[in-house]
Amino acid sequence: MKSLTIITSNGEMVGLPQLQPENLKLMSNDDLEDLARTTKYLESGFKKVMTELKDRLDHNEDFEGVEYKERIKRSAPTDVNEIKEKFVNKYGWDAVELKSNAKLKKLYDGAINEDLEAITVENTTKIVSWK
Repeated sequence: MKSLTIITSNGEMVGLPQLQPENLKLMSNDDLEDLARTTKYLESGFKKVMTELKDRLDHNEDFEGVEYKERIKRSAPTDVNEIKEKFVNKYGWDAVELKSNAKLKKLYDGAINEDLEAITVENTTKIVSWK
């Protein structure tokens, strides 16, 4: 594969260099919307490609330019009450964090709903909505 080129519904060819932020700023709104819609549809396809690649790597298939490498990921246990208590006593309450509403509801089968409603704050965020 030499280079990826996307052809928009307007017939415009968009290659990887055009996907740089400075080039995207130069696109018309119509072209940018068209490209964004196209990349949205391609996104699930790209995920499927990576899933297949990882599956083949899991089955020890050989590739010339890609391989698995091990990476060390360091993390502290988050659900051990003794550790939480030790950190709270030594560093204060800022050393621990409340679980998300979804995790608490799952953990306590909805019995916690009333308590959560009393403290829950709603925030709005913007999402892209396609017409």
